[in-house]
Amino acid sequence: MTRTAYDLRSEPWVAVRIDDRIEELSLREVFHRAGDIRALAGEIATQNAAIATFDADDFAPRLLDLSSEHGSVGIVHGDR
Repeated sequence: MTRTAYDLRSEPWVAVRIDDRIEELSLREVFHRAGDIRALAGEIATQNAAIATFDADDFAPRLLDLSSEHGSVGIVHGDR
């Protein structure tokens, strides 16, 4: 039996509105491109609510995994 894996961190699946178009992004891309995202664009409101409940301060550092194969990333905490 072949096992199919889908990595929610790196595979695109979160529907977001950027400018006048809808794109699917991975969770990593959502955090990296947060400034570009205008709204969540799930098919139903409960999808948007589920995504919006992520605690970025707690979840983002573990999600981005600074030692990952995707290279180094920086995380800014606090006011800018």
